Amino acid sequence: MFAAAPALSRLYEPAVFGQYASLSLLLSIITVMATGKYELGILLPESKTEAWALATLAGGMALVTAVLIGLGAALWLFLTRPVSWLGQIGVAQYGLLLLAMGMIVASAWQTILFSWMNRLGLYNSISTSRLTQAGTATVAQMTLSLISDSMLSLLLGTVLGLAVCLMLQWTSVRREIHLPWPDKGVIGKVARSHLNLPKYSIPTDLIGTLLAQLPILLLGLKFTDATVGMFSLAQRTLQAPMQLVSNSVGEVFRTQAAQLYAAEGHCDQYFRDTIRLLTPFAGAAVAVVVFAGPDIFALIFGKAWYTAGEYARILIILFSLKFVVSPVSYMFIIARKTSLDFRLHLLFLVVLGFIYFASWPWLESPIEVLAIFVFVLSPMYLVYLKLSSRFAAGRV
Repeated sequence: MFAAAPALSRLYEPAVFGQYASLSLLLSIITVMATGKYELGILLPESKTEAWALATLAGGMALVTAVLIGLGAALWLFLTRPVSWLGQIGVAQYGLLLLAMGMIVASAWQTILFSWMNRLGLYNSISTSRLTQAGTATVAQMTLSLISDSMLSLLLGTVLGLAVCLMLQWTSVRREIHLPWPDKGVIGKVARSHLNLPKYSIPTDLIGTLLAQLPILLLGLKFTDATVGMFSLAQRTLQAPMQLVSNSVGEVFRTQAAQLYAAEGHCDQYFRDTIRLLTPFAGAAVAVVVFAGPDIFALIFGKAWYTAGEYARILIILFSLKFVVSPVSYMFIIARKTSLDFRLHLLFLVVLGFIYFASWPWLESPIEVLAIFVFVLSPMYLVYLKLSSRFAAGRV
């Protein structure tokens, strides 16, 4: 996907990327709520039956949520009949709605099955599924641009990639386990015993999603779709290679750390080893982007995207901290500190919101919006690093 970005940036206008980013923000917020966050508990139960019950509970909730959201949005479209919605007109608006519903369900089940595959240690299958998803989505988006260079093509390509990934994931899971669909009694039991996940993790993840995507909302309110598109490309470009490493390390960390913590009551040495593994990558990324970010973006994506490189130069500090801290912050789940996780997220959201509210009339450029974003959220990751280290040492 990272390698295809130069081609996609020439096939789709910045405004289209901006519309896609705005829809993705909305769908990501819905997806956070859709599963009740029960998939986070899949790695914790000793019983496969209970873990599978958590998976089916989360998946069923996602399906119901997508249907309800879809019916509500369809009714809104029918009653208001907007001339244009996210660049789509007429019947294409309903096509956009169907794809959005599919993306909610597919994204939710992808997360659920990746958690289950991680529990089973199916890392080869995880890699194969992700590579296939990226390849399918990229080829589909490039091909569909020949038919239409609208946001609908970007979304359809994403959904096709998710669909292929889900088929591979399900095949891998069915080969390894032979569990029936759990009955209502088991589902009710695991729902009650893991009630802390929807109680705290849903609002925490909602706040986390809002924090991460807040520039899209603010840039869209104060500037243009093209500005949002510039930010979206900078964000996607920084995330793609860094998440490739960070997410992979994080998947292994969650499994190994949970096992060590359950057996010994701590996993501090493994925690430190993981930090040492990730830090050099983060440092190298900061050096490259700070010194040559705009020129690299102009060279790879075209001169029209030089500004995206300027945005990346500001964002790289925050993304590098996230790269190192996010995988090991699963210690909050292992140590059952989800309420503290929620309070910290809420605190930083309030601080960031207050600063934006106070400075809003004087913000004159996207650079200023992004600078505040990085200045406020960077300390958050340092706080999470310190607390995660404490939990890994068994001091809860």
